[in-house]
Amino acid sequence: MTKYSKLTAAVTGALIATTIALFAVGGSPAHAAEHSRSARTTASDTTVSYRMPKIPAFGSYYLPKVDCPPDYPYLLNHNYSTFAFSLMPGVEIGDHQEGLGVVALDPTTVPHQERSAWGWLYTGISGTRDPFLNSATNWRTDAAAFTIVLHCTSDAAQAYWDPGL
Repeated sequence: MTKYSKLTAAVTGALIATTIALFAVGGSPAHAAEHSRSARTTASDTTVSYRMPKIPAFGSYYLPKVDCPPDYPYLLNHNYSTFAFSLMPGVEIGDHQEGLGVVALDPTTVPHQERSAWGWLYTGISGTRDPFLNSATNWRTDAAAFTIVLHCTSDAAQAYWDPGL
């Protein structure tokens, strides 16, 4: 066994153990089937709300694909993260209870040039089935629900711009 394969085996084992610890307690994550949308709009900004179904005690869901509307296509460059949530700019978790953990770090994007550099403007949540980048876990002993709120803007200058790597 080479040094590289030993390192790969160790990293893979750690990732599997972490996944089991985080998500196997309440069963495998399930893609949310029910939702409701609502929107609040101003001149250059709007919000899009997506109500998630209740997550059972110690259960997990992957977050669905949710995008900003065509008239307000970009996520606002504002951080709404709190202690229990790891969120990209423009994403907020509302109407939630303690004991809920949410990770929304995998965006949908569009290419954009800012000055002379090309990068990406965030447009929503990708819906990728990835427990480390796009999921919600209920650590409570009873079911819990929450609302995903996207803060969207029509002004690219107010949007989150990612220069990439």
